[in-house]
Amino acid sequence: MPIVPKPSDLLGQEHLVAHFASQIVAGELPHAILLTGEEGGEAFPLSLVLAQQVLCEELTPEGVPCGHCHSCRQMAELQHPDLTLVFPIIKAQEGKEYTSEMMLEPFRELIAKHPRFTTLEWREQLDAGNKQPQIMVAEAERLIHNTSLSSFKSRYQVILIWQPETMRTETANKLLKLLEEPPTGVVFIMVSHSPHRLLPTIISRLQKVAVPKIPEPTLIKYLVEQKGTADEEARELTHLAQGNLYKALQLKEGGGLFKGEMEALRFLQLPLQRHPKPLLEAAQEYAKMDRPEVISLLDALPMLLRELLALRYGSDDVVFLPSKILAEAHAISMALPLEKYTIVMDELTDAKLEIIQNGNITMVLFDLLLTLTRIYQK
Repeated sequence: MPIVPKPSDLLGQEHLVAHFASQIVAGELPHAILLTGEEGGEAFPLSLVLAQQVLCEELTPEGVPCGHCHSCRQMAELQHPDLTLVFPIIKAQEGKEYTSEMMLEPFRELIAKHPRFTTLEWREQLDAGNKQPQIMVAEAERLIHNTSLSSFKSRYQVILIWQPETMRTETANKLLKLLEEPPTGVVFIMVSHSPHRLLPTIISRLQKVAVPKIPEPTLIKYLVEQKGTADEEARELTHLAQGNLYKALQLKEGGGLFKGEMEALRFLQLPLQRHPKPLLEAAQEYAKMDRPEVISLLDALPMLLRELLALRYGSDDVVFLPSKILAEAHAISMALPLEKYTIVMDELTDAKLEIIQNGNITMVLFDLLLTLTRIYQK
């Protein structure tokens, strides 16, 4: 089973595949491209298709990879000698230089299992624990060395970087000159889910392409025809997932709920009890989680708050919450005054920053819950 998707496997990206095809045929493909889109979306699968387009020896007249040349067969398994994959990893031992090359097999396995995946699946694959995956300095040195060599068989060398926002500052600075003036035939393709975290000096050297979400009719059709989903359920999943197949499948598997969404709802329900003891007990339980899991929880809260705001002050078509939790969500939205939303968002930002800086999780979350208790209306 090929790892790299065919262009037809992408959902709602036909115009971008055709756009890149016309650039390749005309010899006008930018040397550094930044594909942006949310995690689990079409950006990463599109990057694999684009890499295959660039390396294919016999593109069709439409600019689509032929699928049968030697390069296409190698790309199908992510084994092409002119493709360099870069992605965040964790250090296994202190003082030893590590690069993506050492974790290539687990990364291939992940893509084979989950064509559309998120940082969560990659962290599980790495067994990262409390460590934050990063793109290390040694990676920049490897790329500088690799691009100084001639390509093995193709006219091009493709450097595909997933999550360039995880580059250490020194890694990014080492790559600036290479990105600005790469050797002839070197093409950088980067996939970012948080482009605002990239250094401006990196952004300025890239051709940014926003990868659109899957159109609703396309996603509904896929869920019905490929996943055997009933039409009504497919429509609800599509509405909740907002054009993201990964989210739609997670919702389908979880009965219409994201794990993070449910945990965020429980967290915002706690201050409704208006008593410090259960808040402290909850904070102590959260402290048993890995630090990245706590950060993920704090990341999920602003998204849920947006839904609570829409639930109370918006129309039904802008609310993206499963029907089974609307009553619980409504209780929280009624307790949270409109003029307090900005204050709550600031408190969440401060709490997340403290957790990232290794603050005491129990103290930070207990303080946050007490603050919410004071903000909530009786």
